[in-house]
Amino acid sequence: MTVQFQRIVDISLELDPKNFAMRTPAGFKKDMQFEMEVIKEHDAPGGAGQIVRGVHMRLHAGSHVDAPEHNVRGGAQIHELPLDLFVGDAIIADLRDKLPSKAITKKDLEQRLDNRIRKGDRLLLRTDHNNAYDGGSEKWMTESPYLTIGATMW
Repeated sequence: MTVQFQRIVDISLELDPKNFAMRTPAGFKKDMQFEMEVIKEHDAPGGAGQIVRGVHMRLHAGSHVDAPEHNVRGGAQIHELPLDLFVGDAIIADLRDKLPSKAITKKDLEQRLDNRIRKGDRLLLRTDHNNAYDGGSEKWMTESPYLTIGATMW
């Protein structure tokens, strides 16, 4: 299958320990913050002149896709999902007016997408809330827009 793109948009965020501190609520067995370290320098003896880095992080840090298992016991893990699920046409619903703390409803999605979405399209909900990310403080969490059940079912 040949895939043709009009435009590729990278929505990933840079992983940086200063920007991705995460709160650790009750129930965690241990804390795991984002850390990156050099485990071999370019000029280390016995090496081939390359640098090697290691990363210590939660899978829920930075730009990511939640596997169904994240919210559904027994759901699929990320490696079980087909790759083509993540590549293809996408529609953006501009929901920046839903800050702070406003509901995103089925009606909002219908109005903003105006019947432009087709079966198989990917839907990106733009809120820009992550521009104010502070490690997931209580304030940041409560100011997050959220989907109503109707919007989720839609």
